[in-house]
Formats: sequence, C-alpha cells, structure tokens
Amino acid sequence: MRANQIGTIGVVCVMLFDTATALSATNVALTCERALLAAPQKLAQSTLGALSACENAKRAAKLPAETQCTADAKSAAALAKARTQLDGAVGQKCGGGDRQCGTADDLPAEPLGWPTACPDFEGAGCTNAIDDCAGAATCESCINDAASDRILTLLYGHLAPTDSKTQKGLRRCQTAITKEGLKLFEASRRALVRCWDGHLRGKHSNACPSPGDGKTEAALTAAAAAARSHVCKACGGADGACNGVGGTAVGDIGFVSTCPSVGGCGGTITTLDELVSCITCTSTARAACAVASTVREVVAYPAACGAALPTPNASATPLSVSPPPTMTPSPAGTPTSTGCSVTAPAAQTRVTITIDSSVAVGAASLLLDYPNTRVDLPSIGGGTDVRARVTDLTSGSLFDKGGPNNQDSDNDGVADRVRFTLVAPSGVIGAILRVDFDDCNNINATTPSDYTCSLVPGTVVAADGVTSIADAICRVAVAHSG
Repeated sequence: MRANQIGTIGVVCVMLFDTATALSATNVALTCERALLAAPQKLAQSTLGALSACENAKRAAKLPAETQCTADAKSAAALAKARTQLDGAVGQKCGGGDRQCGTADDLPAEPLGWPTACPDFEGAGCTNAIDDCAGAATCESCINDAASDRILTLLYGHLAPTDSKTQKGLRRCQTAITKEGLKLFEASRRALVRCWDGHLRGKHSNACPSPGDGKTEAALTAAAAAARSHVCKACGGADGACNGVGGTAVGDIGFVSTCPSVGGCGGTITTLDELVSCITCTSTARAACAVASTVREVVAYPAACGAALPTPNASATPLSVSPPPTMTPSPAGTPTSTGCSVTAPAAQTRVTITIDSSVAVGAASLLLDYPNTRVDLPSIGGGTDVRARVTDLTSGSLFDKGGPNNQDSDNDGVADRVRFTLVAPSGVIGAILRVDFDDCNNINATTPSDYTCSLVPGTVVAADGVTSIADAICRVAVAHSG
C-alpha cells in the first residue's frame, strides 16, 4: 500500500512539474507578445515627438527650411536613443536568458505567431526576414519610420509658408492641423494597444476595436471628434465650424489635393471639411495598421496596410481651378524595385563601402543612396535576393542584427537606397562591405560621385556599445564587370 502511495505521489509530482513548465513557457511567451505590442508604441511617440519638434522649429525659422529632420543632429540622437530602447525592451522580454535578441536562446519565432518576413507598410520596403526577436524589432522599427514619414509628410509636407506676425490666423490654423493630426494618431494607437493588450491577457476574446473591450470604438470616435472640433475652431472662421462659411481656404493652408487612399480614406480635397475628414481618417487608419503589425499572432495583417499608395499632389494656391480626379489606389502587394530595364545576365557595378574613423566602429546605421535610373537591385525590401548581393568584408557578422534593406526613400515606388544596420562587437574600420548592382541597359557606367554613403548621426558607436563616434565617415569605390 505504501509503495502504491509513493508511486502515485511521484506521478502527481511529475504532472505538476510538467504543468508548471507549460505555464512558465506560456507566461514567457505572453510577456514577449505584450512587449512587442507596447515597445513600438513608445518608439512611435518618441519618433513623432522628435521629428515634429524639428518641423516646428523649421516653421519658426529656428532651423533652415531645407533641414532634413531625420539627419538633424538633435533629432537623429533622439531617434537613435528611441531605437536602442525598443531593442532593449524587446530583448528583455523575448531574448531568452541573456535578454538580448539575435542570440541562440531567443524565444522561437514560429510558436509566437510571427511571420517569416516583415509585412511592409504602404510599400516602404519593410520586408526583412524575421527569424527571431531581432528581426521582429527591425520590422517594427522600419514600420515606425515609414508610418512617421507618411504622417508628417501629410501634415507638414505641403503647408504654405506663413509670416508669424502678419498671418497669425493662418499660422494658428496650420498649427492646429499638425498638432491635432499627431494627437489623433497617438490617441488612436494608445486605445488600440490597450484593447489588444486586454485580448492578450484574456480580459476579452474579441477583435479590436469592435467589439473589442467595449470601450475602444467609442474612444476612437471621441478622439476623432475632438480633433475635428479643434481644427474647425482654429480654421473655420467666426463660427468655428468647417461649413464653408468664412474660414481659411484650403489653398491658403497648403495641403494635398487628394487624400491618401489608406484604410478606406481618399477623395479630392477642396473644402476645409474634406481636409479635416482626411486627417481624421488617415490618422486613425495608419494607427490601426501600425498596431496590427504588432499583434500578428492574434489577427492577420491587412494586405492594404502593406500596399504602396499613389503619391498625392499638393493643392494649388489658391484653389481656382477644377479639382483633379480621384486617384485609384495601386494594387496591393510588395512593389518591385526596378526603375530601369535590365537584361540578364546583366553587366554589374560593384560598390565597395569603406569606413574611415579614428576609432573602430562597433555599431552604426549606414545609408547608401544609388542612382536608380542607372543601376538596380533585384527587389525592394530585405529579401534573400537583396542579401545575396551584399558581401560582408569583415568577420562575417555585420548583419547579425538585421540584413540590408533596399528602400524607396522618396515614396515614388522605385527603390533608391540600401539601409544597413551594422553590428561589429570587435569593431571594424576600412573596407567593410560590397554591393553588386545590375547595370541598366544602354546607360553609361556610374562613378563614385553617383552614390552617396552616409552614417546616420547618433547611431555610430565604438565596440563598447556606448562611446559615440563623431568623426566617422563612409566612402565608396566603384568597379565594373561584364
């Protein structure tokens, strides 16, 4: 009898151990999933805060009007810090025992529901491979950059210049547009993150926003209504309404003539009411797409979120001509990069990138802009065909934290820039990598002056991972074959 009791106790102990182990694994996975939901939201807040502050400084003549805010030293430092915080937050919860992504003990990607590749955002080229949490963090960083660029371009990119002393009313109207558009995006994203976090924690089992947690849809509606009210009060004239009676003309404000066709938005913009509707629609839709990319284990990422959009036109000033016709959205799918005709087997241009620095570089973000009417890579994004064109000339670990990404920097549907996230624990200097481009048909050979190599300010650090390097530069050499 006693032996049977001991055996029974042993079986129960094994069952309890197995159950505890399963619960522990479930808790770890849940913690990782929640981190991948929350950390990108914080990255978005930091990114939009830094870049909108720069845009506002340009409008206040505190920075030159031609300043590229992503390259501005102060903004770039803030962006680099925010990306480091994203990597740290994801690594802490998803990176296994060493709490770092990209190492052998990362949580496996497949059980967490991650896709094999980043799903892209409005054709920006966010298609890097996702094998572990490092790939997931790279994906979310790219989607954040793309979403921030699209939002800021819509809100700031076409504003008419104003004199702060003689055009105070117009300036106040423009400020309300930019401020409320950003606030709505952030409020929408915050509400959706809260709703999906409740889903992950088992508080409800619904899709968000509707039926969601019973609160989110109402919160989104209220946020959009508040944005409309504030913009109309600033732009709508004496009655503070966007009703066409008095108020500021769209042509005086400076805005696109066709609303971006994201998430069911779109249509021509000739009135203040249509302008405000475009802002509320696109800010909410882009927030929904950005959040959907972080909960792919729960909900499928909408194909429309990844598809390239037509490039909107700026409104004429004043609007005295017939409005242009409504644009038709581009078909969903990942755009190709080809901006020229290439006949296989093509002649190739080999571009070698060298880093000159007083101290060996341990990590950096590097951009290579290339003439896309003269040379080409196989596809847009970070696929294996692009990776195959890049050779690591160092120890072979430069791309452990994310492969090269062929990007469309000006949103014209054709790739023109390769972005590299470089990591070299032992430090590198000199010739570090090589890119093999296809030559376009019947085009004169390129020279080094046709390419621009740049290290993103604030991202260049020494091998200790802490010390910033200010004097590092990169340069290119060009060779031809075929």
